[in-house]
Amino acid sequence: AIGVGCPLPQGRKLKGYPARLLFYLGLEEQAIPLAAHLIPHRVNSRPVMGGRVLLVGDAAGLVDFWTGEGIFFALQSARLAAGQILKFFQGETGALADYQALVDRGITPELAASCRFSRIFNYGGWLAFRCLEAYDYPWEVFCRIVRGDRSFVEIRQRFRPDIFIRKLLVKSARNQPIT
Repeated sequence: AIGVGCPLPQGRKLKGYPARLLFYLGLEEQAIPLAAHLIPHRVNSRPVMGGRVLLVGDAAGLVDFWTGEGIFFALQSARLAAGQILKFFQGETGALADYQALVDRGITPELAASCRFSRIFNYGGWLAFRCLEAYDYPWEVFCRIVRGDRSFVEIRQRFRPDIFIRKLLVKSARNQPIT
């Protein structure tokens, strides 16, 4: 399976990417059936529960905007839902309704920050990519997020343009010739 993703307006461009990837890897182009699916994203305060129904993971739209990864938030929301379901069966009648607030407080801020970063990266196009490619600091921040060492919310809270620009001015060790 080969997975590629992009913002919805650029979706038609994806058809040629699997063949290009196979060519780049030196593999024969194969008849790969293409299937396209929208990844659900929670972009507003759409409810994730109603009555006795609690939505988790993809069903709730809890998917990282930047990477399209959803397992982390699926597990996190399932853990929250399970805790509230347990409380409900222990007699706390309002426990299911509290699930919405837990998701809004614990997951939604990360998704909102991820959305901002993805817009910068996706719509900043070549400039954002060049920045990641050419400079150590943005690359390190990107790796911290992808590894899970830092969250999007942490990066957004700690971001200071003056420090960012100063770190960009430091010559990147990755771009030095090997001697």
